[in-house]
Parts: sequence; C-alpha cells; structure tokens
Amino acid sequence: VRKSGCPCTDASDILRSFPDRSCRLPDGQDGIMLNAEALCVPYTYGSNVCNHHDLIYDPKCDTSKELGEDDIPAYCIRSFCYVDAVTCRQSSEERVFRTDRFPRDDNVDLFYSYSTCGSTDEDWIQNLNESELSGKTILAIVPEYSSPIMYKRDRTGKILSKPGPEYYDSSVKYEGAIIEYLNELKRISKGNLNIEYTFGSGAGKKMHSKSKYTAAVQDIADGLADMAVGGFWITGQRLELTTFTVPLYDDRTVLVIPRPGNTSSLPKQTSKVLEPFELEVWGLIILLIAVTALLSVWFTTSGQKFRQIKKRERVKKGAYARLALDEFLDKGMFFCSAGVSPDTNTSSLPQNFLMFGFAFFILIVVSAYVANLAAFLTRPAEFVGTIEAVNEVGLQVCGQAALEKEL
Repeated sequence: VRKSGCPCTDASDILRSFPDRSCRLPDGQDGIMLNAEALCVPYTYGSNVCNHHDLIYDPKCDTSKELGEDDIPAYCIRSFCYVDAVTCRQSSEERVFRTDRFPRDDNVDLFYSYSTCGSTDEDWIQNLNESELSGKTILAIVPEYSSPIMYKRDRTGKILSKPGPEYYDSSVKYEGAIIEYLNELKRISKGNLNIEYTFGSGAGKKMHSKSKYTAAVQDIADGLADMAVGGFWITGQRLELTTFTVPLYDDRTVLVIPRPGNTSSLPKQTSKVLEPFELEVWGLIILLIAVTALLSVWFTTSGQKFRQIKKRERVKKGAYARLALDEFLDKGMFFCSAGVSPDTNTSSLPQNFLMFGFAFFILIVVSAYVANLAAFLTRPAEFVGTIEAVNEVGLQVCGQAALEKEL
C-alpha cells in the first residue's frame, strides 16, 4: 500500500531516454539494461505502483526452480517504486534514495523508496554494500617492511627488515598482522574483496624523500593505486592528499627529556649570585669601573698617592700603571660598598663630580641586582615537561620526518 504523502511516479519516459542501453526481454518487450550484469527490465520497471519489481525481473531472484525465500536475496521480496523526491521530502517522512543505475553526469535524478510501499530498505542497502567491490581488485601499495606488521622473507625463511629485489617480486608473498587482518576481511566478504600488493613509484619517493609513507600517499593521490597499507601516521599533509580509514591502533608518542639533576649543591647555589645579570652586563659593569678609575687618575694632578710614587718631574709609565691599579681597586671597593667612600678628603672637585655620577649608577645597578637576586634565590628547580617548555628553554626536539610540518 503506497502512502499518499509520497506517491509512486511514472519513470518510463526517463528510462526510454537511453537508447544506447536498450534491450529486449524474453517475452519480446523492449526494455533498458540497468547494469553491467545484463539486468534487462521493461520501461515500466518501478513505475506507478508498489510491486516486487526485482522478484519479477532480477535473475538473482529467480524462483522457477522452486527455491525457498531463504535461497534468494532478501531484497527480492521487498516492494518499492520510483517517487518524486521533492514531494516526498515536503509532504512525508518516507526515506528516499537516488538510484545508482545512472551516473550524475547523465543529468538523471531518479529516486526510489521502499518505505512508501510499507517495506524496508535494509536488505537492498546491504546488497549494495556487498556488491560495491564485487569482481574488482584493489591495488595496495606497501611503503616498506615493518615487522610484525608487514614483511617478506628471504629464501632461507628469515624475516627481512629492508626491501630488496623481492620487494618488486609479486610472487614473494607478504606476511604480518595487517596481512592477516586483510585476509580476514576477504573471508568475511565471501570473495567480494580482492587485494593485490604492489610497490611505490620512484616519482613519489623523489617528491617525498624523507618519508616512504608520504610517498605512498602521493601515489594514491596520483591514481597509481587504490590504497596503501602499513603503519601510517595521519598528518595534515597526508590528509590533503587522500582520506584515511578508521585507525586500527594508536601509536603513543611521548616527550623524552634528561632526568632533572640535583640543584641544591653548594656550587650551584653559589653561582646564583651571578644569575641576575647576563654575562654581557657583568662585563659592562667591570668596564665602567675601569673607565672611572682611569678618569680618576686623569683628574688627580696632585694627591698623596701621586706624590709618593713621583720620583722625578717626568712620571714614569710604571707609576701611572700603579696609580691606575690603585684607582681601579679603590673604585671597585667603592662599587661593592654601594657607593660609600672610605676617604673623601683628598678628592678634587672634578673627581667629586665623577664620584657623584658613579654613585648614581651604583644606585641603579644595586636596586636592579637586589630585586633580581631575590627572585633567582627563591626560584624552584626547572623542569621541562611540555613542548611549550622545550621551546622556552631552547632545547632541540627530534622527531620523525613525517611530522616535520606538524611540529
């Protein structure tokens, strides 16, 4: 009984529009060839009324030999008819399918429905799934050997780890976990699934020299094979080339780092006093102390140290070197004492101006140093446990070539 919201339609005119697929039925009627299996049906097939159209015309549903219902496909006894998809979608809740008898390039949109005839479409859908690969051979690329997933043996029975001449010899059979998995699929499909294993192309390997697996995916994208089998990582680059099946297993990837050492030792704790400033900053501080000492020598035209060293009217270079060293040590102590000078009675006016500027510089440096030192002394031991932390400390990350763009 057809349902009013999704009525059967007349599709005979559409079927007659393909003269190149015309055929003649045993009773002399003109008809159309629906598929490559020589299924010839009349132009009234599926039109106007709900009926067991397949039971009448499909050779698989032949009951002339007094076979029971269990001996023919279940879809044979299901009623259906062609319908108008727009009307059914708008006025009913019936399930409608586009027929696969005609390619979309033919500009033919012919739809059918089982539910509008009070029947079920499950058996027909199962038939389509089972016959999708019927009689076809899938060409599968094997990128490389990977025991125990996929491998070949040499003449002595030894498992090979690297491809050799046998890699290109189809008479040498593959073994491994994936082969057993695919063989089980072939058994379940009852012969509908046939797989032929082959090798990757040289062009693909040239394009992707860092990964044979990406090269195999490239071959699929180029149409050289139907699929590739092996332990593939699903990466963004490969997804742009082709699609992947549901993963059979997950390859767990971890970040390996050196075990953190003990940072509570005396040398390590002592060295923290130098960490608030970079090495360049310490060098600049020492340079400024030295320049200040030299300027102090320049400004000192008469003083107790100079009079003690001076022996003649012309001062020797050694005297200046001794005076410069004394001044460097004096300014170093002045710096380390945070700008507190032990003696200011012998300083001249230019030297006092110099010491005023130097003391202001010390004030800035000491303030920054004390603030940073407090943070470095209380800083916990560094632990690198994430990719972000690796990037922050500038460590090197080693990974598979296939993950180069991902990382």
